[in-house]
Amino acid sequence: MTENTAKTWKDLVAPLARKLDIAAKFDEQATWNATGAASFRDILKEMARMLDEVAPKREASLRQEFEAR
Repeated sequence: MTENTAKTWKDLVAPLARKLDIAAKFDEQATWNATGAASFRDILKEMARMLDEVAPKREASLRQEFEAR
């Protein structure tokens, strides 16, 4: 097994998101439902964004609040 070199959650989920982009283009008769693929892709992308951008800011805010006590 190769080591994962992703530096962010966005980088980590990007390959799966690309596959879901392709799956989302299938018609409704496809085994993998296009709407479901697109929804899952959007959820993964938003989760990755939040983990990369929002969580560190929230952690810093909480740390600052804790240290102020």
